[in-house]
Amino acid sequence: MKLKQKIFSGYCINSQFETGFPACRTGRVFAQSDGHSERSRTVKIKTLKIILLVVALFSSGLIHAQQIKATARLDSANILIGDQIKLFLEIDYPESVTVEFPVVPDTLSKFIEVLGKSKIDTISLEHSGLLKQIRSYTITSFDSGSYRIAPQWFKINVNGITDSVPTNGVTLNVLTMQIDTTRGLTDIKMPYAAPLILKEVTPYLLGVILICAVIFLVLYSIKRKKKNKPFFSLPAKPKEPPHIIAIRELDRIKSEKIWQKEKTKQYYSEVTDVLRNYIEERFEIRAMEQTTDEILDSFRFRKDLLGEKPFANLNQILLLADLVKFAKYKTLPDDDNLTLVNSYFFVNETKKEEEVSKPEYPENNEENIAINSTLQDNVSNEDAQLMINQSQNIYFNILWLISGGLVISIIYFILSILLFITIIGIPYSKQLFKLSKLSFWPFNKIIRDKKSGIGCLSTIFNLTWLPFGILVAIIHLVYGTFLYITIVGMIWGNQHFKLAALALTPFGKEIVNK
Repeated sequence: MKLKQKIFSGYCINSQFETGFPACRTGRVFAQSDGHSERSRTVKIKTLKIILLVVALFSSGLIHAQQIKATARLDSANILIGDQIKLFLEIDYPESVTVEFPVVPDTLSKFIEVLGKSKIDTISLEHSGLLKQIRSYTITSFDSGSYRIAPQWFKINVNGITDSVPTNGVTLNVLTMQIDTTRGLTDIKMPYAAPLILKEVTPYLLGVILICAVIFLVLYSIKRKKKNKPFFSLPAKPKEPPHIIAIRELDRIKSEKIWQKEKTKQYYSEVTDVLRNYIEERFEIRAMEQTTDEILDSFRFRKDLLGEKPFANLNQILLLADLVKFAKYKTLPDDDNLTLVNSYFFVNETKKEEEVSKPEYPENNEENIAINSTLQDNVSNEDAQLMINQSQNIYFNILWLISGGLVISIIYFILSILLFITIIGIPYSKQLFKLSKLSFWPFNKIIRDKKSGIGCLSTIFNLTWLPFGILVAIIHLVYGTFLYITIVGMIWGNQHFKLAALALTPFGKEIVNK
């Protein structure tokens, strides 16, 4: 109170004091406030904290607001009437901010239409730690002019505070077609043709396949009829060796003795026909289509096929037969007998030797009877096995046709007909028909060089065929390899490999039964 009295003495003129209390009003008020000083300081501190908190929150929101950026851009500022372009809306924002894209209506203005929008694409901007969201809108316009696209507003949420961020505005210039007034009027363009679809083509394709199948079956039946063969024949028994057939025919001629009935010309014709058939089957020389000189030349230049003595016998038979048939030469009985003897000799000397010769046994021997029975059983078993194999080939060929072989054959057949119509493509048409034939019934068929060999012309045609042949061969090789990998389709894969070999160089090749 002493300190207060000193202070009061400076402010108060009146020196009359009440006991323990200042005399003037100012001092009295100051004295009364002294008791509440601690509470006032507490209130001031709380108020200051609230102010600082509000400032901090405001500053944080201001920082986030400065990092958020919304933009709008166009693919191109100029388009022609009816063209479509993209309007991109983009926004960059921190991860703590929630963003909602603007709701864009069907029309941005009276003249700009919105056709569609994409999904929102979110990208992380690693260099700035922000996220970017992009959405594109397909827009168009059918009126020329310059149109302003107003800013679009993004809704954002920053720490519970909702706000909006606008994009920049963009201008779209819609132009008309530039008309060249120096040129005359032109007609309108024809409409674009709609692309063909499989549903439309399928009926026509099936019709063509059906027609081609009918044509193929008709031609096949005609060919079989010419050969006096049924349309579908059962597997035939194995062919007899050519020397067996020749000996049997010579025995028939010998027993008939037609040369003694003044039928000398018929006798020599039958003998030479037997030998020609034998030569064709034994040596694969087309003797039935060749003259005597051509047959002899075939053996003269291939001495490995025929020895000197058989060649001399054949020469005597054929030359004498030509004299009788064409020069009306009158033979002696010894000449007729010599011709028959030389024919037997020629066949026996040139026949193929069996790999295993059959031993001779006494006729009336029980052991001989048992051995002959065993041999006959073995031959019967081999014939039966061959019949089974041929039946299996028919079965596999039918499965091949069902699993696509018929379609392949028809395709080759159609291409063959198309090339045949061009006349100039007839040689290639024949090769395609060859492929069609093999792809129709490939099992139990083999490809080999023709008996006449591959000549110079065939080589030239093979070279011109090669680009197409390589392509076709690759297709068959790829498909055959795929079937081979499946294990189950190995036998069908082998047929595709066979087709690939023929497709590569078909000229000079022929297809024969195995």
